Amino acid sequence: MLGVSQDEFIKAVRDALADRGRPVEPPASREVARVVGRSDDLVGRFCAMAADAKMKLYRAADDSAVPGTVVNILKSIDARTAIINDEPLPNREALLAAVRAAGCTLLDLREKDSPFEADVGITGVRLAIAETGSIVVTSGPQMRRLASLAVPEHIAIVRTGQIVPDLLDWAATLGTSLPANEVLITGPSKTADIEMNLVMGVHGPRNVHIVLVG
Repeated sequence: MLGVSQDEFIKAVRDALADRGRPVEPPASREVARVVGRSDDLVGRFCAMAADAKMKLYRAADDSAVPGTVVNILKSIDARTAIINDEPLPNREALLAAVRAAGCTLLDLREKDSPFEADVGITGVRLAIAETGSIVVTSGPQMRRLASLAVPEHIAIVRTGQIVPDLLDWAATLGTSLPANEVLITGPSKTADIEMNLVMGVHGPRNVHIVLVG
């Protein structure tokens, strides 16, 4: 501010902050802020919002259909190398065998550079959110965050039963013991320059593939 000293400026800020008015009490029920109800079509809403966020959706009727669905994705993107988090994925052993049989090499999860060398990362999710079409990915032992953040293509396997209505429901699951990392992914990585030219995959996956099971 021209013509105002540092002390005068700080005093003006302090004076403004001193009169904030009466604190606003939160509503007794947070249901007033709910966007998606528990009785809504959660799968339909999630699919619509995920598609709107430019994520690619695939349906697998049950666990037995997961390996074939994932292999079809790998072939469509010509993936030669993959990293798969060591977590309880649907039909996991059959999935690993199918990926190898398709000619896709599984890189060692423990190698620090493997997420940067892999063509695709395959992970599960902790939750999915119908309101925003987001998937929730956490990190932990044998669950590298870079398997979904550093790879050019990310395949996330989601059970329909993991879909919660909205962000209120996600927040209610957090508890007090938080993981080292929890990311809400809503679409592929993208950025725009000053002329608003949108570029995908600049600092993360250029495509997010969701295999919805059930």
